[in-house]
Amino acid sequence: MAAGTVSLTVYFHADAGELAAHGEDYLLGTARAHRFSRGYFDQTARLRGRGGTLLASSHRLVYFKD
Repeated sequence: MAAGTVSLTVYFHADAGELAAHGEDYLLGTARAHRFSRGYFDQTARLRGRGGTLLASSHRLVYFKD
C-alpha cells in the first residue's frame, strides 16, 4: 500500500542535561494510530527513559491510498 507522511511534529521534553544523564541506555517507544478515514490516519508516539521519564513525543498525519 502506498503511504506518505503529510506532517510530522516532534516535541522534546528533556533538556541537554537530562539527555546526557540518560546516556546510551534503552528507550521505551510507543506508537498509537487513532483514526483511519478517507485515506488518512493520525498517529502519536512517545519515547521514555528507563525511569519512565518522557523524553520526546510526536504527532504524525499520514496519507494512504486505500
